[in-house]
Amino acid sequence: MKQGGHHVQDTHAVPGRPAPGTDTQRNRPDTKGTADCCATVASVGSEGDGPVHGRDDHARHCDLIETEAARLLGVAGCAGLDEKVPTCPGWAVADLLRHVGTTHRWVTYLLRTGARERVRSGDVGTDVPADDAALPGWVADGMVTLLDTLRASDPEGRVWTVFGTDHRVGFWSRRMVYELTVHRADVELALNRRPVVDPAVALAGIDRRISRVAAVVATRHRR
Repeated sequence: MKQGGHHVQDTHAVPGRPAPGTDTQRNRPDTKGTADCCATVASVGSEGDGPVHGRDDHARHCDLIETEAARLLGVAGCAGLDEKVPTCPGWAVADLLRHVGTTHRWVTYLLRTGARERVRSGDVGTDVPADDAALPGWVADGMVTLLDTLRASDPEGRVWTVFGTDHRVGFWSRRMVYELTVHRADVELALNRRPVVDPAVALAGIDRRISRVAAVVATRHRR
């Protein structure tokens, strides 16, 4: 997520193309029920669905990713690609979608290669469409590939992660819930809506952020 404000460390992505034979059109998120610009977005999940560790939680996180991706694409369709996003200074909705889509492809790459060290997006390239009008479909396709990869992966499997000591696949399913929820809220705020976020998801995200800041401060004091 973009640094500054409520965003956290940027996670740009690399291409993670669907496996041969993957029907991305069939599994794209259904945004028909989310594109009503007058609709109030429902809360994510329910009490007790907050991101924690475990195989069942990994599966729930994947479901939340699918739900939040559909909501993001729905509200982005309401806003339009040129709408400015005040909580992401200098970005329009198109820029935000590029970020989300590349993040999904980067995480997919990490998972599929079992990366144990950091891989920068610039080192592996990107497939961002030149035509902004193609961005929503590109984001949807990347989300499908990411979910297929996450759901086929052992949440306890080892993989490189952006920070901390949790280097399990399950880190990324939880992280992507936060990523999509925050960016869906970014677009809603651009439309002067009040975002609705499940309290368990919000509290878990805040707790992770505070824990990260505390760890950084502690490390600096030990030097």
